[in-house]
Amino acid sequence: FWESASEAEVKAEISKADLTARDERGLTSLMMAAGRGTTETVRILLDAGADVNAREKHGLTSLMMAAGRGTAETVRILLDAGADLTARDEHGLTSLMMAAGLGTAETVRILLDAGADVNAREKHGLTSLMMAAGRGTAESVKVLLKAGADVNARYENGWTVLMFAAS
Repeated sequence: FWESASEAEVKAEISKADLTARDERGLTSLMMAAGRGTTETVRILLDAGADVNAREKHGLTSLMMAAGRGTAETVRILLDAGADLTARDEHGLTSLMMAAGLGTAETVRILLDAGADVNAREKHGLTSLMMAAGRGTAESVKVLLKAGADVNARYENGWTVLMFAAS
């Protein structure tokens, strides 16, 4: 059915579904779609009323999952739908940190343009710039520096951004 169905038929079926259903990790359908970067599915689920700010059991949101995937268009759609840019997981990680460490420079730029805090820290002092430097994503580092990221920030063990880059 799903492969041959029209968009209207898919939307009609989804409107009957329980959009709040969760798996054992607490993931909703929207979180799964956002984490896979399936932009059209995200759009359909949001149109059907999926909760854009639902959290799984560790506090991750659909925006965090999309940001970590690096799917810029999905991130834009979630932000337009009211995704909480300030949400943090149980470790204090933000969507920007996820994008800096796992995503793309484009996703980092979108989150910064939306108002993400470039110098936010997780509970041990980790910043987006440290994550980008540690992963070797030079373009994300450039975007974060241009946005005013603190190049002299220190992690709880004393490591600097440069130490993350060197490691």
